[in-house]
This record gives sequence, structure tokens and C-alpha cells, in this order.
Amino acid sequence: MLVPTAPLIHKCGSTNFLFRPTPAHCLSDVEMWRLKYQPRLPKSLKGEVAWHAGASSQCRQRRDIPVIQDRFPNTYGLPLVELSQGSTAVEEKQLRVGIVFCGRQTPGAHNVICGLHKAVTGLNGAVLGFVGGTKGLLAGQVADIAPHLSTYLNTGGMDLLGRTVDKLDPSDTPKVLEVAHQFNLSALVLVGSSRTQSNAARLAEALHAVPGAPVIIGVPTGIDGALHGGGVEASIGFDSACHMYSQLVGNTSTDAASAIQLSQIETERLLADLVETELKQRKQAGLSSAKFNPVCSFMGYQARGAMPSNFDCDLAYTLGFTAAHLAAHKLNGYLAVATGLKAPTEEWAVGGLPLPSLLVLEEDRHSSPQIPSSRIDLGGKLHRALRSGTEKWALKEQYENPGPLQFAGPTCDARPAVLTIKDDPGYLQRMGRVQQQLAEVREACKPGCPAPLLEIAAQSLATLSDVFGMYHGQMK
Repeated sequence: MLVPTAPLIHKCGSTNFLFRPTPAHCLSDVEMWRLKYQPRLPKSLKGEVAWHAGASSQCRQRRDIPVIQDRFPNTYGLPLVELSQGSTAVEEKQLRVGIVFCGRQTPGAHNVICGLHKAVTGLNGAVLGFVGGTKGLLAGQVADIAPHLSTYLNTGGMDLLGRTVDKLDPSDTPKVLEVAHQFNLSALVLVGSSRTQSNAARLAEALHAVPGAPVIIGVPTGIDGALHGGGVEASIGFDSACHMYSQLVGNTSTDAASAIQLSQIETERLLADLVETELKQRKQAGLSSAKFNPVCSFMGYQARGAMPSNFDCDLAYTLGFTAAHLAAHKLNGYLAVATGLKAPTEEWAVGGLPLPSLLVLEEDRHSSPQIPSSRIDLGGKLHRALRSGTEKWALKEQYENPGPLQFAGPTCDARPAVLTIKDDPGYLQRMGRVQQQLAEVREACKPGCPAPLLEIAAQSLATLSDVFGMYHGQMK
């Protein structure tokens, strides 16, 4: 069904971006039904929310500390922040938050806006959507998104605001500041994966000491789960994409042993080859000079616009709420995170992870620090579990079809295996326990403590120090 044409946003500079929200009458029955799902929030985000500063942070690799500390003098070492029920004075009294879709399309991105809007308006603030991604941000293309959110809750893709390129150069900083002043923004939320959040880290550093500049908050998304580890347990959209891939693979599993035949050739690739052959013949005959560069579909296209799982709906809505409270407390240079994700949503811990803590230097040591895309840990528990089945899979046919993504029923709230297979209570939770244990050791080893106790502590800490040394040696 065609969407009725809506007017262009006002022209700013030389760029136009379409803003054509999907009206309710264009939604399918399933989409209308999904609008009724109310994303769940952790109990720490219900009611009044307080923030607590934890220990100061550091970057991932010790060898990078001098360089990153030098390049990020304002934001390096920021404390880990945790949000909880309580009351803390809100720093920003007139909260105006801009949001930009920077990374590629991902299921659940619209719920980030919905959660952000719900929390910001609850703080008597306003949310502005930049249409057209980073190019739209630099062009100052804003839209009033509030009237349209009711038809975008729990939907896939990023079509409400759209996106262009996931890159902001350092040279763009003055223009970002100009646009922020133009719309009186107190915060800017950048939604995307590792490249987007690397840009966010640099932007936050550049604007940190500028009077009247907005705080920069990141929200992690990505169907490939590239932004993972170091306190980021899951990126929005990864769970939905895995379900989509599993369904597509499961649908074809029974054909795995069939003989090669024409029916197994991808239709679009066959058509592309035929069209290319025809155009070559026409060109040789002088009948055409048309260029043909076909792009065939791949599984990523299927996943990016997929309807999000309940898990991704909850995670995106939660991180939108989290970003709002980080912005309200003027916490610049943070990535909104939720941890303990294998537990029920109500039990998640949420907070802000300092963006510089995720940065690493490339091997040449001269390039700008980046947040790297995570790699599969071939020695990790998840990969070991996968490898444990290879021998029997080689001898027996054990195909199974997991079926489509479930929105109701006994498996609708299933967690990704990357979360459930690990014996980990959550990054924020574990960090809190370690800090408490360190405080207990410090308290027990004050001057005047028994000599045997001091000796035990010294030997234990020496062993721990050796283990740290071996770990950091492997990271080089």
C-alpha cells in the first residue's frame, strides 16, 4: 500500500530530506497488534531516578593509556555511572534532546526514540528528531516526531527519521555546535554501532569544555553485534537478527542434501546475469550505453528491517530511558548500557559507560583511537559449546527448524545464547561486587591489623598482580 505523500521538511541550506511517517491505516494487522505490546522497564527506571558515580574508568589496553589520556584529557577517566530508584537533583532544567540515527538500520531503533521521548517528556522536556542521519544533523533538518510515535512502537528499521552515513569528522564539530545552539539542545543522542560511538567519543571530548554545548550520549545498536564487550552485553537488534537468520537457515535445512539443479540458483542472481548479458549484446550492437551494477539481496537486508523481538523492544526502550536520565544529569561522553540481561527485564542494571573506556589504538599507534568491532572468542565458552557438537553433526543429520520469531507464547522472552550460556551476573553487578571487595580488603588491612592477616593479603595480591601481568601481556 502506498503511503500518502507528506510535505518535505523545511529546506535548510542545499539539502532536502523526506519526512513521511507511516500512517496507522498503512500498518498490517500484525503491526497493529504489536503496537499494543508495552515494553518493560527495569525497576531502577520506574519513578524517580538517581545516579551514582562509581570508580573512575580506564581504556581497554594498558599500553594505550598514555596516548588516549593525552588525546581525551577532558573525558578520560570518567566514572562508571549507575542509575537506581531515588532522587538526585536534575542538572538540566530545560531538557531538549536531539536524536540521530547514525548506524545502519536495526530492529528496535524506533523504541529508542519512544523510550527517550517518554522519559524526557516526564522530565518536562522535549525531543527533536534529526531527519536524514548525520547529514540531516549537519543540515539542521529537524521534525516534530511526537505525533507519530504511536505508530512506530515495536517496529523495525529506521524509516521514521532515516539515516545517511555513520560518520562524523572532527571538522564537523563546529557545525554540530552551531545546530545545537540553533535548536537550543541540551543533549544529543547518537544511535549506532562501533564507528558511531567512536565519533561520539571524539565529539564529546571536543565539546566538553565548550560553554552551552550539548552533552553527547551514545546508544549501541547493530544486527551484527559488533559493539560488544567491555560493559556492553548486547547491541539493540542483534537478537532479532539472529532469530531471522535462524528462521531462514531452518527453512532451507531440509534441502541441504539435494542435488544441484536450476531451482537452487538464486532467482535475482540469475536475472542479473541475464540482464547483464543482454545489455552487453545491445552495447555491442550500438543500441544501448546503459550501465548495470546489480546489487543482489543478502540476509542482512532481511534482518535490518525485521520486527524486533520482545528482548530488543525492551532493551531499546530501556536504553532510550537511560539516555534521557544521563542527559538530564548532564553526563557527557557516556554510552547508555544495561547489564544482567539474561535476567528478567525488571532486574536489569542500567547506567552509563564512559565512551573513552572502550577505545583502543590501532597497531600503527598514530591513527585516531577507535572502538573496535568485537571478534568471536575462539577460546570462549560460547564457541566451545558450538564446537562440542561438530563431531556428531558430521556423522548424523540433526537439522532443526527454530521457526519464526515469536511475540507470544512460551519462547517469546527467550534470551540470546550469547547471554544465557555465560555464568555472568552482569558487568555493572560484577563491577559493584569487585569494588565492594576491594573496599573490604582496604578496611581489613589498615595500620594495626594482625601481621598474619597482612601477610595473607600481601601474598594474595601479589598472585593477583602476576595474573594481571600475564593477561595484559596476552593483550599486546
